[in-house]
Formats: sequence, C-alpha cells, structure tokens
Amino acid sequence: MTNVVHQLQIEEIVGFDLPDLLEKMPSSGRGEGVFSNLDDGWHFAFHFYSPNAQFATDAMGATPRDAFLVAKQVLKRQIDEWHRVRETNTDYRPDHGDELSARSPIVMIVDDDVDTALATQAIFKQLGCETVVVSELADMHRRLSFEAADLILLDWKLGEYTQGGEVVERASRLIDAFSDLRERFEGRQTKVITHSVLEVSQIQMPASAYFQHVDHWQKPLRFDQLVERGGAALSTCGF
Repeated sequence: MTNVVHQLQIEEIVGFDLPDLLEKMPSSGRGEGVFSNLDDGWHFAFHFYSPNAQFATDAMGATPRDAFLVAKQVLKRQIDEWHRVRETNTDYRPDHGDELSARSPIVMIVDDDVDTALATQAIFKQLGCETVVVSELADMHRRLSFEAADLILLDWKLGEYTQGGEVVERASRLIDAFSDLRERFEGRQTKVITHSVLEVSQIQMPASAYFQHVDHWQKPLRFDQLVERGGAALSTCGF
C-alpha cells in the first residue's frame, strides 16, 4: 500500500506541482526532476538548463512529497534570485559565487532537546542554510551574543526552569556591556522565531534593541509545515 501511495504522490507532483514551478523559469530551457527510493527515504534531484539560467537542487524526505517540498522551497529562492539579477544581463546559476549570488543564511537553533534540534537542523541545511545548534543551557545567552545569525529558532521551554525570553534578556545585557558587541548589532536586529506547545498569547518576549520576535510556531509541527514555515521565515529575513 505504501508503494502505491508513493507512486500516486510522484504522479501528482510530476503532473501538477512540477509544471507550476517550471512555469516560473525561463521559457528557453529544459528541466528534469528524478525521484529515487533509497534505504533512508526518498531523494529528489532537479536540474534546469537554459542559455542564461540554471537551477538545481537535491532533497531528501521520508516520502516523495516530503522530498519535493524541500526542493520546492530551495527552487523558489533560486527563482527569486534569478528575477533579481536577470535584468542586469547576468547569467544565473545558484553556485556562480559572484557578488550577485545571495549568501547562505545562517540559522541558529536553540533547543535543549538535541534530537529535536538535529531534526530541525537537517531541514534547514537542505534549504541551503548554514546552521548552528545550541543545546547547552549555560552557553545559550553567550552564543546569541557572540555568534552571527540571520535567524534564531528559540525553544521557549529550556530545561526545567528557564524560558526563552530569559535567554534573550541575558544576551541583551551582555551585548549592552561591550562596545564591540553593540557595534556588531548596530542598525539591525537578529530575527527570532519562538516555538513551544504554548500558544502565541502565552509567549512574552522581552523588548530588545538586538533581537526582533517575528513569529511563533506552536508545536507539534508536521514535516511539511516546518518546511513551508522555514522557507517563509527565510524570505522574511531577505533570503
């Protein structure tokens, strides 16, 4: 039965979802997507070639649909980047490495549950991010203060007694104490997404000149929800 479900997913993706993505790519090109069933899940590889643009991604998931959802988020970012550079008459490919190529966003995952953190890290890595996992409670506020990040995913309940807001408060006080840290944060706030079984109305993020609370994700989140919200969060950060 599982094989039948997976085959139906592939047929739906190839028949509807993939053509919708191709519609947004250059008309003078050719794209191909291939699914492979591996021991640890499903792999989806996609490559598109045209005279002036190339798009490519590889993604893994427990099902064909999961693998495609990850690939779709990566391709959407590549398509957006192509639209930004195409009017400059510059050829686009996702690994061209020049000044027109968007750098990889840095995502810091702050969670004392290592298994949850690593599962989240795996998704954001597939979305093309550099990732940092912070799981030691005593180091969390220092890591927020000293390490660069474009987006912080902050678990709200940390350990038995600590809430995410307390970590942000301690990090803000530490940044206040040192001029070099204040200069690093000058003119910008690192975006923070909290996640918890609590509803957003129960989350009280402290005001900070250095951190901006942009969203709250209520647990539990399915794989597809995490992928979709992760892609949207990266767009919020300008990637």
